[in-house]
Amino acid sequence: MIQEPVVGRVHFVHRTFEEFLAAKAAMDAGDIGLLIDKADDDQWWEVIILAAGHAGQKDREALIQGLIRRGDKERSSFRLFKNRNEPLSYQLYLLAVNCLEASVDLSPETAEEVQKRLVELVPPRDMQTALALSQAGELAVPYLKYDENYSSETVHACVQALIQIGGDAAVEVLNSYMRERPSQAVQALSQAGESAILSLLQTGSDAAFEVVNGYMREKPSQAVEALIQAGELAVPYLKYDEKYDSKTVHAYVQALIQIGGDAMIEVLKVYTKERSGQVRPQLFDAVGVIDRQSYFKNILGRLDFQSLDLLIVSSLEGFEHLTSLTSLSLKGMTQVRDLNSLSSLKNLTSLALSGMAQVRDLSPLSLLKKLTALSLRGWTRTIDLSPLSSLTSLTFLSLRGGTQVRDLSPLSSLANLKSLVLSGSVLVRDLSPLTKISTLEKVHIIGRAKGIKVPKKLSEHVDVRFR
Repeated sequence: MIQEPVVGRVHFVHRTFEEFLAAKAAMDAGDIGLLIDKADDDQWWEVIILAAGHAGQKDREALIQGLIRRGDKERSSFRLFKNRNEPLSYQLYLLAVNCLEASVDLSPETAEEVQKRLVELVPPRDMQTALALSQAGELAVPYLKYDENYSSETVHACVQALIQIGGDAAVEVLNSYMRERPSQAVQALSQAGESAILSLLQTGSDAAFEVVNGYMREKPSQAVEALIQAGELAVPYLKYDEKYDSKTVHAYVQALIQIGGDAMIEVLKVYTKERSGQVRPQLFDAVGVIDRQSYFKNILGRLDFQSLDLLIVSSLEGFEHLTSLTSLSLKGMTQVRDLNSLSSLKNLTSLALSGMAQVRDLSPLSLLKKLTALSLRGWTRTIDLSPLSSLTSLTFLSLRGGTQVRDLSPLSSLANLKSLVLSGSVLVRDLSPLTKISTLEKVHIIGRAKGIKVPKKLSEHVDVRFR
């Protein structure tokens, strides 16, 4: 912090410490006049602003009013500020506004004087002016209203000032920039960072809702992280709207997944209903985003899916939480080894599983007593059908695509079965167990099926076809 370049003399490594102590010394000595005199030297600006922070309310207002009065005098002199092509009066007014940062309350007289000079500072010429204006708080908002003649740089500066000011009035004006100059407003919001979005969400007004949604429409992926950081505060702003394009829907759903919580579930249910074709695959693609079991239990399992049709399924872990399902179709299950997670889905009436080259045991399916339609395909080994004997509600059963079936006797107890399809390497030679099923209407055998004899009793009442 301190160096001693020569014996008996020290200086500060960081100028801020020196400025801090100079400001404190000036206010302790009540030397407001000195600070006002030095206001035309930009090296004293930080000292003056820090001094305003140290001062009590009375001295702070005296300093601000002194800067304003000096600015008024300099207006008639037309003097330019050192090293800048700007009137000195402009910079003095700007400095006075900067000193407002530490002013929680202003007397009516000082507030009026500041407001009169604000008109000299708008529209803000650069980011320095914009940030200074923001220190005036709501006093500056009327002077930051949108004007179609503003340049891109001015729009950017105004938006930044409004973001810094915050509050309902500032957000209302900010929304007008979002409507009229969306790309420039969004750019300014992006530069302001996640804290700006969080501040807007905390406002909770309709105007804030429109600003956030405008930001999402222009830059949905960039806004997701800000919304996630806001947590449940962001959920009301993520409600479904039929006007949303697919990019916006994807971004909103992604944010909701990360946020979690009860309120999120109700919003996400609407997305899954209204944009089922897009949202459901996205939800299952996001399985790896958080802990799999937690994701299925706390999110997917609470969305009350009635039906699901998924193309690629590498694991069934977590599916036991999808207990509201009545219809399930899973394809591409080449990495799945067991069906244990499906045993909890007691409400299933229709189940189609495909690509199960590594599955050997059908026992978990024996608990699905409500099944009326079952389609299984993709085995490369001989499979035991015994676990299916308890599925007495089945009316349709399909064993297709490389299925190796030798014994149909477990199917004889399927008292309601109407249609049976066998396909692939059919190793069955005896169809007599099917004669015990009085409801059976169709048996279709597709593929290599040499040596199969059809019992007369079966052929008289059942449509048996070979292809």
